Amino acid sequence: MIRTEAVTALFLQKAKVARRAYAIVLAARSYAAGFNPDGIAVTSETILNKIIVETLREANVNRNDVEYIETHGTGTEVGDRQEVKALSDVFCENRDEPLFIGSIKSNIGHTEASSGE
Repeated sequence: MIRTEAVTALFLQKAKVARRAYAIVLAARSYAAGFNPDGIAVTSETILNKIIVETLREANVNRNDVEYIETHGTGTEVGDRQEVKALSDVFCENRDEPLFIGSIKSNIGHTEASSGE
C-alpha cells in the first residue's frame, strides 16, 4: 500500500435542478472498522457481506446484473482476502457471467487523509 494525498468531494444535487445527471444513487451504506477487535485494518467479512446484501435489496438490484465492482483494494493480504471472499459469497454463487473487480488505488495509492481512516 502506498499512502498518498488527495482532496475528495462528492456533490449531490436533486435531479430536477441539475444541469446534467451522471448517475442515480439508488442506495448507499458505509462501514467503519474502528471498533473491530482485530484492528481497524481488518475488514469484517460478515459485516461487509451484510452491507452488500442490504444495499442490493434496498436498491432493488439483482446481484447477477452487477458486472463490475470498484473495490476498496488496500493491497494488504488480510484486507483484500476478506473483501474478495465477501464479494465472491454474494455475487458469484450460481453466476453465469464473470464479475469484474478493480481498484483505483493501484493507480493513485491510498488517499489516507481523505479516506476516513
